[in-house]
Amino acid sequence: MRSRSSFVLATAFGLFAGAQAPAHAQLRDLVKKAVDEILGGTQAGPPGVEAVVDPQAAGGMAPLGVDPKETLLGPLGPGGPNSVFISDDGERVLIAAERGSRKVMLLDGVEGPVFEDVGGVYLGWTVAFSESGGRSAYLGRRGEDYVAVVDGEEVGTIFYARNPFLPTSAGNRPNTIFHFNQEGSRLAYPSKSAQGEWRMVVDGEPGPAFAGIDIGQVRVRGDRVAYVGTTADRKKRVVVDGTPSAAYDDVRSLLMTDDGAHYAFIGMRDLVHHLVIDGVEGPPGPPPGGLSLGPNGQVAYIETEPAPPGYRQQNPQVLVVDGMEVTDQTVMALHYDGSLEGFPPGASPTYAIADPNLNTLYVAFSPDGKRFAYTTHETNGARVVIDGQPGPEYRGIANLHFSPDGSRVAYIGRGSTGGSFVVVDGEELPSGSHNLSSFEFSPDGQRYWYELFRDGNRYLNLDGEESEAFWAGAGLIGQFSPDGSRFAYIACHGYMQCEVSLDGQSTPPGHIGEFATGAQSHWGPRTPQVSRLAFSPDGSRLAYVAQNPGVPGGNSVFVDGEALGSGHAFAYPVFSPDSRHFAAAVLFNQQWQIAVDGRAGPAYREIVAHGPNAVRFLDDDTLRVLAVKDGSIYRVVLDLGG
Repeated sequence: MRSRSSFVLATAFGLFAGAQAPAHAQLRDLVKKAVDEILGGTQAGPPGVEAVVDPQAAGGMAPLGVDPKETLLGPLGPGGPNSVFISDDGERVLIAAERGSRKVMLLDGVEGPVFEDVGGVYLGWTVAFSESGGRSAYLGRRGEDYVAVVDGEEVGTIFYARNPFLPTSAGNRPNTIFHFNQEGSRLAYPSKSAQGEWRMVVDGEPGPAFAGIDIGQVRVRGDRVAYVGTTADRKKRVVVDGTPSAAYDDVRSLLMTDDGAHYAFIGMRDLVHHLVIDGVEGPPGPPPGGLSLGPNGQVAYIETEPAPPGYRQQNPQVLVVDGMEVTDQTVMALHYDGSLEGFPPGASPTYAIADPNLNTLYVAFSPDGKRFAYTTHETNGARVVIDGQPGPEYRGIANLHFSPDGSRVAYIGRGSTGGSFVVVDGEELPSGSHNLSSFEFSPDGQRYWYELFRDGNRYLNLDGEESEAFWAGAGLIGQFSPDGSRFAYIACHGYMQCEVSLDGQSTPPGHIGEFATGAQSHWGPRTPQVSRLAFSPDGSRLAYVAQNPGVPGGNSVFVDGEALGSGHAFAYPVFSPDSRHFAAAVLFNQQWQIAVDGRAGPAYREIVAHGPNAVRFLDDDTLRVLAVKDGSIYRVVLDLGG
């Protein structure tokens, strides 16, 4: 006796063979439906065909019961992900598409002007979005001329007589053409006339004429715009808010703070250099190296001092901050380091200085720019000076940084015997001599945690309290809630014997997984980095992934200690602003299914992994996803409150 599933399949193919002239789409749907019924809806279709997925079969989750609103944004053409550009917040999408022998850009699904080419030789640098405000700009080419398109509308030709080297600097490295400020209220871009005359167009108004504009030195911050122009006599001037500076033979290192309140640059005239800060030219001197601008307008640089008579080695160099020498030994380089081991990128602006003794000197500004710390050489090592107050001397200093709120400063001091000590606000914590790493403040600056290694084991120190011994084969992972009141960590007792602990309550040991990025294609440089522990905005809820052999896919995502769905992998964890809803993309049998609160929503071949906002709550009850379906990109919106 044939099974019902065999009968359905035979019937489907019988219809296929016996039909006189059925529509191809109807046959395809019928066959897919039959195969889906046979396989329980768990098998992905062949490449390029959307498989029909039974929500209940995908990870055993019940259906979400919300119909997705899908908006077609454009096709994935021959360029694939390389032809797709997405704003950081995920709310604006530009897609380069072909129209016969011509090309267009689709902005949020709306077709723009037709060109022979869009973006020119280097498509990426000619596309720009504002950080907020929803604005966009790109170039289109007609014949030998380039046309600027801003917010989907042509604003005129800005480059005449095509020149493929126009937007590049030395070494053929691309520079950005369009410059928005963070809010999107201001836009500046260079323009070159058919006669070779250059002007900077600011908010649609052309500026003074120049023989050239340094495309690599354009700064648009807050309400201010600054750039470098070259006059016909080959002199260079810095134009700030439309007003040119004095003339220089050369200008380099034009910097501006994020709020636009301060700027600095180095101008050279008659072979001597001047440091110009907020329009005030300093005295002539040797060329400053490694010019850096702190968030409150502090200026740091390396200065070369005259060598003593008969001194044949390299002239000594000292670090100068706000006009004060803060080192008494030779330093070699100063550069911004936003990813020092032991604290999150962007926690505080920190500059690292490499010196000939292989120690690292640091200059750190608090995020608000009101406080300042630096390291100095001593006879037997180094010490940290915080707001003018020197701390204890150590053999070396590591991980100098301020807390996110700027109220506290911490670093690790290396002892003479090889051990390490955590120092907070100039006071050495009673942690003993150990190998330390991963020091981190809570967001409010009131709490801290760090990892230490001693006698072949790892330990976690939270607010001065040391944990039990953990396995040395895996590092500790810690996470504070957004308000700093709660703390969770992952620690292991052995291979694949790890636990999640929240406020002292631990899960049984097992394999703790991680949230994937979900990217199957390369969507540019902003691949999202996701923590293995995800707190809700109010800190009341915690999500993580753990192996769960008894469920389809073998893994589950846990929220508040409860499994909210299973699959092969999970990506893009996100809570709603009010912390009520939890959403993630679940990989099950080669498809990504959007799951909300443990219920299965629509499934897609791929989620567009453009950055951290690939899956985003627009408000407490509205979830937005960018997904690939049938070779095109769609904006998918789920109304959870409807």
